[in-house]
Amino acid sequence: MAKEKNKPKERNKNLENETFNETFDEDIAKDENDIQDSSDEEFEPIDEMTALQNELEEARHKAEENMEGWQRAQAEFANYRKRTDRDREQVQEDQTARIILRFIDILDDLDLALKNRPTEKQGEEWAVGVE
Repeated sequence: MAKEKNKPKERNKNLENETFNETFDEDIAKDENDIQDSSDEEFEPIDEMTALQNELEEARHKAEENMEGWQRAQAEFANYRKRTDRDREQVQEDQTARIILRFIDILDDLDLALKNRPTEKQGEEWAVGVE
């Protein structure tokens, strides 16, 4: 009878061992899956190449902004020069027109005087001087 009593204990131990092994294997598998999942999500290393590419992209963007600003400044300066040249020409034309108007008045008076020149000897000298 003693042998029969030991057999159920051995069976129970075997069942316990099998259950423990199955549970242990399941726990290990879960832990491995958790490690893989967490390494994929949380610990993605940014490699040096990606960092350099990001830095290069930022530098290119900054260079484009600087180029656009420089081109805009060049265009504004060209427009400023054209505007000042145009204004300077306009001022010169206005001054020339004022001077010509003054001389036109004088020329009109001289033409009128020559048309009505005196025929007598007293005014003849004056007419020769005007001519």
